[in-house]
Amino acid sequence: MITIVTNYTIGGYSKYVYLFMPRLDFKKLILQPELLALFRGRSPAHDDLRVELTSENDSPTMHIPYQKRFSRGAAQPALHGGIVMMAMDSAMGLATILALDELSSLATLELRYDELRCPDDQSGITIDACCESIDNGIAYLKAVASDSSGTFAKAVGRFILMPGSQSFIDSAMLLVQEQE
Repeated sequence: MITIVTNYTIGGYSKYVYLFMPRLDFKKLILQPELLALFRGRSPAHDDLRVELTSENDSPTMHIPYQKRFSRGAAQPALHGGIVMMAMDSAMGLATILALDELSSLATLELRYDELRCPDDQSGITIDACCESIDNGIAYLKAVASDSSGTFAKAVGRFILMPGSQSFIDSAMLLVQEQE
């Protein structure tokens, strides 16, 4: 079950409403085009990158097509490392959201990015992210970026879970409710 706590004010008094919902099928949810549009709309960078989302084993997979404007330069037309790192951070954040039992907002505490080699020239990339565990309000994650030749970068990260704004999840929940 997922518990949603909504705060509203009537006549100057704060009231809390507790809603109980069955756990969502995130694998089904992530494949809906409306969720992709919502995910892209939360950050202009996701829209610019033309991110595509899929889910394998309840973990998100992010596909980013090659775009020349995000290359390292004329001499090296591969995707820039900053683009790859930002996408890995986003994929790990989404993996955290999908692993939660209760709704929460989150923030990146630490992100380590190791580029094993430069991605293939003019090649799109795929990022697989996995939430390893959540302990004491901290999520531990790993991600792997690959291209047509295989793995070219790895990342590990820690995210802090915080009560408060849940706008992405709230919007996703509304999307699910509208489709029922």
